[in-house]
Amino acid sequence: MIAITKVRTRSKERPDGSTIYNRPEIRKLVFTHFSNLYAATTHEPRSRYTHPDDPEIFQHEAEHAIVASKTNISPGPDQITMLQLKLGIKSIAPHLTASLNQVLTNERTPEDWKTVKIFLLPKTTKRKKLKDYRPVALSSITSKLFTKILTKRVTAKSEDYLEESQAGFRRGKGCADNIQVVSQMWVKCAQFKIPLLSVFLDFTCAFDNVNWTNVSKVLNNLQIERNVIRALNNSNSSAIGELNVPNKNMKIKRGVRQGDSSSPLLFALAL
Repeated sequence: MIAITKVRTRSKERPDGSTIYNRPEIRKLVFTHFSNLYAATTHEPRSRYTHPDDPEIFQHEAEHAIVASKTNISPGPDQITMLQLKLGIKSIAPHLTASLNQVLTNERTPEDWKTVKIFLLPKTTKRKKLKDYRPVALSSITSKLFTKILTKRVTAKSEDYLEESQAGFRRGKGCADNIQVVSQMWVKCAQFKIPLLSVFLDFTCAFDNVNWTNVSKVLNNLQIERNVIRALNNSNSSAIGELNVPNKNMKIKRGVRQGDSSSPLLFALAL
């Protein structure tokens, strides 16, 4: 379930360029926009994963995930805070580990985890079009710990798969070296009068357009265990979206959540 926060503007621009000022019409436009954005564009057959299940989640993994997380993370709809988990880590960790293993074994996303609150953060000062907003997911802290643990396991097997030039969305890497290489190419080509053509691609709603069929295939090719693939798949593709007004539901059938630790890596693998 996804509750999308109000868009605090007095007017919005329709896709055809016309402007609406009526608040109910603006809410309807927001609902239609995100329903279309998260709708599946292709049929997703049930994948057959060839690798056995991953070992269970160990208590030290749960404890490390809690310790490594920032304390001031905003809580999800269940209002469980990271500070509460950190203060009670010794008594909570065994029960949390057992619960996470149950989710991993049953391959079913808990109902509480399906509730995700989306904050629409403006990308620009214009705020007239819905594409000027970035949807950021605010989900359950325990679900984030779950994906954090699984992401660490996937990362260990994905480093050799990703190109060396893929500097973004990777721990310990950055785009500074890539920018330096491009800058030097421009300087040298200008210095020696060598023709140079530069192409820059900007993916519209990049995280929101990730297709999970493709991601699952990549993870299977990386020999990621089937229960891990299904758990990550379910955590991203099993949500039901609910707008505050009007009171309608929408299914989330594609994309990865902005704000979840697994999303940057899964997006890089999808590329």
